[in-house]
Amino acid sequence: MSWTLPADGVLTSPYGPRSAPVAGGSTFHRGVDIAPRAGQQDRTVRSVGDGVVLSTASSDVRGYYVRVRHDDQSTTHYQHLAGAASVAAGQRVSTGTPVGVMGATGVATGVHLHFETFPPGAAVDGYSTNAVDPEPFMLDRGVSLEAGTAPPITEPPTDPEDDMTQLMLVREEGTPGVFITDLVSRRHVISNTHLAILQRRLDRWGIDSAIVDVADLRAYGPEIPFA
Repeated sequence: MSWTLPADGVLTSPYGPRSAPVAGGSTFHRGVDIAPRAGQQDRTVRSVGDGVVLSTASSDVRGYYVRVRHDDQSTTHYQHLAGAASVAAGQRVSTGTPVGVMGATGVATGVHLHFETFPPGAAVDGYSTNAVDPEPFMLDRGVSLEAGTAPPITEPPTDPEDDMTQLMLVREEGTPGVFITDLVSRRHVISNTHLAILQRRLDRWGIDSAIVDVADLRAYGPEIPFA
């Protein structure tokens, strides 16, 4: 199955802790935001992969939104659409099928797409509890959200301490070394591609990292996100 970007635009807000951008907004961003470039006319939101539409609805917080269950049993959410979705629940969609248009419905500071990702088999609730970082999720499927959009906005928020990536080294029983673990995304850093994403976040705050290479843990089997 092929995968694609959910929309063209600027990656404006990453996954993880943050200062609430607007009253009623979340202090833990469970997805990424993509906003249109200045003058951008095409604001189409597309399904990133083949699958079936789980639901289309609207709420005071999410605005108009669409949920898609993909053929690998992962799930993606597309939120703050300008109006009702262009697909219906139960409809089969392909990679790149338009599902709506970027908007500012719900709790939003401007026109953008809020994009969430859930790993295969993860339960999906109204709080997006099991949502994972869309950047490594899409990289695992051959798509770079950052490379596919304009350069990200990197100005720090008002309170940078709310947006710091939290890391720890974890030694697991029966293993010869330690894992670098990102407590924000709840994932081990399993490849140098993931390490590069992490390093960009550290660079944003002027934090140096002595770690320049990691073993590719994917050679040992599928990743199991820790609780």
